[in-house]
Amino acid sequence: MEPYIASQIGDYVGEDPESAVAALALLPPGELRAGVLAGIAQSSLTADPERAVAWMKTLLPGERNRVVSRIFNQAGQRDPEGAMHLALDQLDGDNRRTALAATMDSWAGLDFDAALQAAVKNLDPGDLKSVLPAMFRGSQFNYADPKRQFSVVAQLDPKIRGEVLKQIGAVAGHDWYRRGLYDDLAPADRDSLMGGMMTRSFKDPALTAKVAAELSVEQRKAQVRSITDSLAYDDPQRAAEFARNISGNESGKREALEDLVDNWAYVDPAAAETFVQTLPAGETRDAVARKLSDKLRTFDLDAATRVLAQAGGDKRRGGR
Repeated sequence: MEPYIASQIGDYVGEDPESAVAALALLPPGELRAGVLAGIAQSSLTADPERAVAWMKTLLPGERNRVVSRIFNQAGQRDPEGAMHLALDQLDGDNRRTALAATMDSWAGLDFDAALQAAVKNLDPGDLKSVLPAMFRGSQFNYADPKRQFSVVAQLDPKIRGEVLKQIGAVAGHDWYRRGLYDDLAPADRDSLMGGMMTRSFKDPALTAKVAAELSVEQRKAQVRSITDSLAYDDPQRAAEFARNISGNESGKREALEDLVDNWAYVDPAAAETFVQTLPAGETRDAVARKLSDKLRTFDLDAATRVLAQAGGDKRRGGR
């Protein structure tokens, strides 16, 4: 939409949202309708959240998804507790979770402690899994008392606590570990949160190695692919040794090693080839050899053929 037209629509809706709502009912799906819809969602109409929700329910399902966050973000700034209960009472499914996330994000900006306590007290397990990580992602968390916030999460029902902590870990900043923000968590809770951190595969090999060394065996198995990817950022050999020593997650190990040789082939193809030769015979070595061969084929056909022979021939082509 042209900026001028968008500006005119914004002015029109701002001056007379009631007429805009009536006009919306006559507009077919398209850019103009979407512009009016966005304007209404930001207009004075949303000053009354209950009225805004009633209007939202008259929209098409896809349109509701586009306006619910705007409505509840504004409502959360005015009356966060009221907005939270409105979402719980009037909405369901994805719309409810989007509304709750927008509300709690606004509330956290005003008072993180109050927002966290309200979420833990009022939201069901499914909502908590999606809302809490979003709250911890925001800058408001760092202005609160992070260690104390983790102690609140540590009181959640054990049935969902591990998953919530893992999701929070997945949005964790690199400095959380360095600052010792979750040193006081119970070992199992700390393990869940750090396991979530590893899913980010951040490019800090030294930190990755340190965190990975503290993880439980089960978490190292689960996160073998992302850990290997991070370690390979500056030392493919170290990454290779980490992955090859993982047991109990053969598919994860195979995928990690395939990713590794796919990139290693460009940096040091000879070293990648030598590493593949050291893998024990079996499906994992065959798969990794074929992956390396595929990459080498683009710039060194002789090496590609040699590596493929280590896998006993190209099994995807019946050994031909």
